[in-house]
Amino acid sequence: MGNNIVDIQIKCLNPTSGDFAPGPSTTDGGVGDLRFTYSIRNIESVSIDLTTPVSPMALPQALLGDAENVLVKAEGNTMRFTVSWILHDQTTSVVTSQGHTLSTDKYGLGGSVGTADEQARFLTEEMQPKGVEYRYELIIADTAISRAGLIEKITLQKSGSTPITWKATLQFVAGEVATIQN
Repeated sequence: MGNNIVDIQIKCLNPTSGDFAPGPSTTDGGVGDLRFTYSIRNIESVSIDLTTPVSPMALPQALLGDAENVLVKAEGNTMRFTVSWILHDQTTSVVTSQGHTLSTDKYGLGGSVGTADEQARFLTEEMQPKGVEYRYELIIADTAISRAGLIEKITLQKSGSTPITWKATLQFVAGEVATIQN
């Protein structure tokens, strides 16, 4: 299997607030240094949706009809990425870590995330945003398209016709994560 679409990387960056000291899990719920990069391979599709909300205010009895509409832009733009790919067994890990040690109980030797099932587990357990302080970066390699933001949704699907692979879909919204501290 192969395609001409470049790899995509999702980086999980250190949370911007909270008790997230480097190292293993803490007793108060901190989860340590969550810095890793997940490389999406075997891409099926990538879509980028830029929404620019505008409210048209049609004028009654306008002589020029729609040409006299007043367009009101009261909201900012939103960019969403949707990436679909197939998880299948890889000979090398799809995850690289910069300081966070992955459990060898969950993943292969040395915390390697290579099999389709390990990748599915990693996406549901490690990539899951566990608070608003988590930040992610999506990078579409070789295109210079890169955005910070949050993962909105991860969908994993396994079917009877392809029992050794998973189909994955990730929805990502670009933006600066804002948190309010008490």
